[in-house]
Amino acid sequence: SSGINAEYGIVLQEPIEGTPNYLIIEIMLPGIESSAKLTLDVGEDRLTLHAHPAKYFLDIELPYDVIPLESGAQFDTSLHMLTVALMTTCGPAAEGKIERVLTIDREKFLESLRKSEK
Repeated sequence: SSGINAEYGIVLQEPIEGTPNYLIIEIMLPGIESSAKLTLDVGEDRLTLHAHPAKYFLDIELPYDVIPLESGAQFDTSLHMLTVALMTTCGPAAEGKIERVLTIDREKFLESLRKSEK
């Protein structure tokens, strides 16, 4: 079997009005203990997630095109929740603000990913 469809929600679109510069997606993964069990793949218009062994599977068609390289993910082991931050291709209009917000988030994401790899 290909696993259970994971529950997810797009929790933040920034800015709320108009076309968002980035999307934050939260994915609930009860029973998953570590990000080592997850394979996340971000394409320009979709996100796929596999949790191993085939426990959860998710294939989301994103509402906006995103820049795969400008995305980050963080797994919260206590909440069993994966948070994915995706920068959309419509960002440049509000570049200053978004760069600032995303840089902070990405640094946190990258730092936590490094921690979880140790």
